[in-house]
Amino acid sequence: GNLPPKIEGEYVFGPKRRLASNVAASNWPLNVYEPNVYLKFSDQHNRVATMIHYEEFITETDTVYLRGSGERFVAYYIEDKELEYGMNKVVIKRGVIYSGRICNEGIKYLQYATVIMDVQNDTNGAIETYPVGTFFIYEDGSDDGLAERKDWYNE
Repeated sequence: GNLPPKIEGEYVFGPKRRLASNVAASNWPLNVYEPNVYLKFSDQHNRVATMIHYEEFITETDTVYLRGSGERFVAYYIEDKELEYGMNKVVIKRGVIYSGRICNEGIKYLQYATVIMDVQNDTNGAIETYPVGTFFIYEDGSDDGLAERKDWYNE
């Protein structure tokens, strides 16, 4: 839909659970629980917002584009991300998508996915395990499937 709900707020998504991927299970096993993800959506204007994604000492801030209607939404963006593998610095272009249903308590059924769209500077094959087209899907691994509203940004 063209009228996404207001999703502004701070949320704790966790534990993060690996749901699906096209990477061999020996390299990326499924049903593994990872540390919490902290999200903040702000400055929403129609179908654009600012998002901060924080997990394990990594903070990413991006402009996200929104779609949806009623309580359901999709937020997405494309980014260039630099990865270090030993002496190599590889740049990947990846698409990132979040989806869920906004409610008073937070975001129900929150999932997010990433897909590698391009790889640059990988002259030594440092990330050959994750070629273009590799995707990863995560979900909120809590029993209630709810990414709770929680003020975390200034903690």
